[in-house]
Amino acid sequence: MIESRYNAPRLHVAIEARKIVISGEVAGLQIQLGPPAVLGRFDSCDLPPKSSNHSVLRECLMNSQAYKKSLSDEIDFKVLDQLHSAVTQFSSFCFEIKKFCITTIFIVLAFITKFTNNQLDSSLFTSSFLMISFFWFLDSTSYYYQVKLRGLMNSRIEGIENRNNNNGLKDHKGDIIIDSSRVDKSFIKKAINSLFNLSMSLYYGLFVVNVTTVVLFKYGYIK
Repeated sequence: MIESRYNAPRLHVAIEARKIVISGEVAGLQIQLGPPAVLGRFDSCDLPPKSSNHSVLRECLMNSQAYKKSLSDEIDFKVLDQLHSAVTQFSSFCFEIKKFCITTIFIVLAFITKFTNNQLDSSLFTSSFLMISFFWFLDSTSYYYQVKLRGLMNSRIEGIENRNNNNGLKDHKGDIIIDSSRVDKSFIKKAINSLFNLSMSLYYGLFVVNVTTVVLFKYGYIK
């Protein structure tokens, strides 16, 4: 038996077969040790507490245990990865739609101008309205599904937290992915919100320019 002493009064520690046998104020208490955290010394949770309060010891040992995923957690994490990938693709798609919108408008207007002998015509304004409306609809649809998928991500995260509340995992404050007030709406409200938000500012600007040009053309300021 290898004898050693813990730096506390009336506390004698004997180490044998990877067990700590304590005599004195906490006589009879034995602790099974795992590998030391650092070679040559023990971690704070490897040594016995200075008091004989067993609940303190259990709390120390439980805090040292690593988080273990359950089957439900593993499934939710996989689903979260897929949802995140889908949201990223929708976000990239929204950006590409805006670029295609500008490019398409210039190309189509230049093409129509060739058939109007380089003169302004009502067909230019009509085609502009149609193209802007079309790309606005595509962009808002992508925005709608982004919000919906982010809401699903929130629900998966809440499920993981609820299953692990007893494992020392603390809830965060608020929604981590998206504000729940943006998700818990009727279809009509979510559709309106997807059409009118800061992400759609490009289409507002294009409509204002187009309407202004129509008014100027109608009253003869531009020909």
